[in-house]
Amino acid sequence: MLMKCISEGLVKRGHQVTVLTSNASSAEAYTNSRIKTLPSGVEIINGVLVQRLPIFQIPASIRPILDKIAFSFWRRKLPFNDIIRLFWLGPYIRGLYQQIVRLEADFVTVTPLPYLHIYRAFKAAERKRIPLVVIPCIHPMDAWAFENPRHYRLLQKCQAVIANTSYERDYLISRGVPEEKIHVAGLGIYPERFNKARGGEFRRKHSIGDEGKIVLFTGRKAEGKGLRLLLSAMKRVWEVHNDVKLVLAGSATEFSRKVIEPEIARLPERMRRNVINIDDFEESEKDSIYTDCDVFVLPSKIESFGIVFLEAWIHGKPVIGCRTGPVASVITEGEDGFLVRYGDVEGLAEAIIKLLQDANLRNKLGSKGREKVLKRYTWDKIVSKIEAIYQTLIEERVDGKAVGKRSHRRL
Repeated sequence: MLMKCISEGLVKRGHQVTVLTSNASSAEAYTNSRIKTLPSGVEIINGVLVQRLPIFQIPASIRPILDKIAFSFWRRKLPFNDIIRLFWLGPYIRGLYQQIVRLEADFVTVTPLPYLHIYRAFKAAERKRIPLVVIPCIHPMDAWAFENPRHYRLLQKCQAVIANTSYERDYLISRGVPEEKIHVAGLGIYPERFNKARGGEFRRKHSIGDEGKIVLFTGRKAEGKGLRLLLSAMKRVWEVHNDVKLVLAGSATEFSRKVIEPEIARLPERMRRNVINIDDFEESEKDSIYTDCDVFVLPSKIESFGIVFLEAWIHGKPVIGCRTGPVASVITEGEDGFLVRYGDVEGLAEAIIKLLQDANLRNKLGSKGREKVLKRYTWDKIVSKIEAIYQTLIEERVDGKAVGKRSHRRL
C-alpha cells in the first residue's frame, strides 16, 4: 500500500514510475511454499508500470529445519547469525538486480527492511551510480529482524532514508545513520474514499442492534499484532458488557488459522458468539466496518506506524494502541486515543471498558483524531514531502545546479 500510493501520487504529478515487485500474493508467500503466487509479467496500473518478478519459495518440508538453524544461531549469538537471519527472511526475487541495472532511472527507492531485496537494490544502485532511497519501516520491538548491524551500515551508505515517525528517525540516529540523511514523511490515507457507507449496513449484515457495541481490529492477522492479547482482554470486557461484539477483520495467516481460530473455538459459548472473525474482506467493505464500530483496537508490537489508526480516525472513532515508540508517535495519549503497555491485559481491558461506557469521550477522541488526519496524514501531503526529497536528490546529482521539475522513474 505504501509504495502503491506514493507511486500513483507521483504519476499524477507528471513523473514516470516503474515498480519492480515480486509475484508473491502476500508476505506469507515468501516463507510458505503452499501459497500460490501471482503470474509474472508487466502491466500498467493507474499509470504506474509494474513488473512482477518470480520468487523462489523454499519447500515447506525444508523450511522448519532452516527455522531451527537460524533461531539457534541467533539465540546463541554465533558468528554469521546476522547473515543467516538476512537470508532466512528472503525474499528470493529472481532477476531483481539485473532489472534494476537495466532500467534508466534517476534513483532507486526500496522498502522495507529487513528483507533481502534491500541489499540487492543497494548493489544495483551502487553499480549504476545513482542515489538509493530506503524507507525502512523499522519495528524496534522485533529484535529478531531489526537487531542486525548490517541494516544500519547499509542505511549509513545510502543517499536518503525516509522515516515514518520522529521516533523512527531518532532510533536510526542512535544506530549511526547520519541525521542529515533522514527525512520524516509519515503515511497517509485518501479521506475522500471513506465515510461513504450508510450507517448500519455492517450491523444489519451481522444482526447487531443499533445499541450494541462493537470493538474492531483490522489488519493482517499475524503474530505480534496482539490478537491473543486482545482476546484475553475481551474476556474481562465481557464480564462487564456481556453483549459487546469483537470484530477481527483482515487477511488470514498460518498464525491466525493455527492459533487464533482454535483459541476462539475454546471460548465459552456466551463469549464465542460475540466474536465475528472475517478473513480477507473486500476493500469496499472496510468503510462500513469502520462506520459501525465504536472502538478501534490494534494492540500490536510490530507497527512502524499503523495506517489503520488513520482509517479509524477519519471515521471519528477513538483508537487504542500499544505504547511502543512508533505508535506513541502517532497516537497522542488521552487526546485522540489511549496507549497501553504491550502484554498488559488488564490495562487494555480497562481502556476498552472506559471507552465503551463513555460516548462523549469516544466522540471527543475520535473527533480529534479526524482533525489530525486531515491536517497531517493525507496521501497528498505525504507525496508532496517525498517528491521534495526526490527533487533535492536530482538537483544534487547535477552538481548543485537547480533544475526544474523533471520526469523520473522510481523503483
